[in-house]
Amino acid sequence: MKTLMAALLILGISSCSSKAKWTKESLETKCNKEFKKKNETEKLFTADQLKTLCGCVADKMISQYKSEAEADKDPSGSSAIGRDCAMEVMQPQ
Repeated sequence: MKTLMAALLILGISSCSSKAKWTKESLETKCNKEFKKKNETEKLFTADQLKTLCGCVADKMISQYKSEAEADKDPSGSSAIGRDCAMEVMQPQ
């Protein structure tokens, strides 16, 4: 299950950083739309968790990268952000 989650997050992160404006809001919106298209993602996360996940990813992407082009040059860093955010979201509270 963790392997599936990691693969989905990698795909989601790359789609979160597609050719939109480089703002937190645009990244969150794109991320939420892309994750909702994937049926497997809905099995792993609730709607609230997806919102939190995309917010976390957007915050960390904006703080770590100055532009989409910079983020695209570091796929392993983007994947790490996705994994970290997913683990935060999935932690029992």
